[in-house]
Amino acid sequence: MRFYAFNKSVIWFSILNIWIIISWYDWQYGASYSTRALTQSYPVFALSLGALITFIINQKSKIIKYSFYALSIYLIAVNLFQLNQYDKTILHYRDMNRQYYSRIYLNNTPNALDMSLLDTHDWLDTEGSYQNEIITTKDSLVYLNAENGLTIFELKHNSMISNDNDLKSIKSNDNYLKIETELLINNGFWNSYILTEIINKTVVNSNQIRLFNPIVKEGENNKYACYIKIPNDLPFYDLKISIKTNNNDFNGVLNHLTITHYWK
Repeated sequence: MRFYAFNKSVIWFSILNIWIIISWYDWQYGASYSTRALTQSYPVFALSLGALITFIINQKSKIIKYSFYALSIYLIAVNLFQLNQYDKTILHYRDMNRQYYSRIYLNNTPNALDMSLLDTHDWLDTEGSYQNEIITTKDSLVYLNAENGLTIFELKHNSMISNDNDLKSIKSNDNYLKIETELLINNGFWNSYILTEIINKTVVNSNQIRLFNPIVKEGENNKYACYIKIPNDLPFYDLKISIKTNNNDFNGVLNHLTITHYWK
């Protein structure tokens, strides 16, 4: 592009324009696919793109040309794929992050664990390299509402040291709990979360995962899952799993719960 008369003006415009626009606290400018505030700048960016394409076409090396063509086809395909994900809200219009994006990249069927990364950063990449033990499995129905309470499960300190199947003293520094649930939510999907807390006098770690996500269906039994990191050198703790909601009419049923301890 340095051979074109507009090279300096386009370069300075691009640098300053992108810097000013992205400096706003909401860089996406609301619910959008990418940064919609930059769309007005596309005609100017097209000058740079046109110059690049012309430069590549004029190259004698076939390797450079074919590499550019292959990269262009790949990026166009990824863009179209992600537009489909955006339409399904798998590519979220607001709450994207690096970990979640890495799980849904070219993946149109994320699972419940993948979806948890919209809200938590606790994650195990390789379960197979950890020892594991199922702490509890619960298949009896638990009715969740304001009247009966919104606590899904509690494990108190005294049960940890009296039952080998409950949580034990933690002797390593790499410990996680994997929470897997099946819930039927009749009312209160929006702005409601599964809240998991590790408690040692006070809450020492917690995470929450949204009940409404792209892979669940209202009025059906849906699967949810997440990991929670147990802080290092914590010998004993309580575990509490509950529903966090601002909906006074929340109503749902817990159909299944499995908690697995992973450690190294």
